[in-house]
Amino acid sequence: MAFNPTIDTANALVDVDTAREYLGVKETDERRLPTIKQCINGASGFCNSYTKRKLLSRSLTEYYNGGGVEMIMLNNYPCTTLTSVYDDLNRVYGADTLITLTNLVVMPTDLLYTIIYDGNVFGDGLKNVKITYTAGYSSVPYDLQQACLGMVGLYFHHTDEKMLAVQSRSVGDGSVTVNTDKVPKWVEDILNGYKRKW
Repeated sequence: MAFNPTIDTANALVDVDTAREYLGVKETDERRLPTIKQCINGASGFCNSYTKRKLLSRSLTEYYNGGGVEMIMLNNYPCTTLTSVYDDLNRVYGADTLITLTNLVVMPTDLLYTIIYDGNVFGDGLKNVKITYTAGYSSVPYDLQQACLGMVGLYFHHTDEKMLAVQSRSVGDGSVTVNTDKVPKWVEDILNGYKRKW
């Protein structure tokens, strides 16, 4: 069976055409298309793992410890829609444990990742707070795309060279210098700006 991966559209931070242009692969070179797709999937997955976030916009259902406090920091952001919040120490999450959304505030306005229970506190329990919401980028920021492309390039050239990132090659003796840094510093610098700190 031929190797022909599909793009993981739930996570892909760049599209095939952008990656192909970045890599300098001609549009007519269909032989490399499966590798490019796989590299996009791998690089996008890496960016999600590194930042500890699901970066593309999606609907999420998550469970949090209430902690007896008025504030919960969401695992993913920016939060574009808060759908429902339940606080149930028995973890049944029935209609009687649904918190009215007007009693909740999502802050701050620039990142939208903290839910404040205005005038009340969440119960002190284990996974007693169930939150459904939509979070992530519907339009991927340019620097995040660039970081993903950097990883696509690293994976792609690793595949081409059958080793981890060739730094230089000598024509005379055929020697190869290998870059042992798995992630370029400039990629890390960009991703650190998106990394969840809690």
